[in-house]
Amino acid sequence: SRLTIWKASAEEGNGTYGEIVTATGDELAIACGDGVLRIGELQPEGKRRLSARDYLNGTKLAIGGKFGV
Repeated sequence: SRLTIWKASAEEGNGTYGEIVTATGDELAIACGDGVLRIGELQPEGKRRLSARDYLNGTKLAIGGKFGV
């Protein structure tokens, strides 16, 4: 399903495109391009906007796994 990202910041970092770098507490970070995208707020398709913490509380994501690829 599709996700809309409402708040995010880009940082330097490395990893394979779409790799989950961090998925704990308030932090959700995905490797992309030449850096890392830290997601602060997102919205799953057909659902309400959620903070990264709320999204992670309802989802099982593993560090090193692939996100949306």
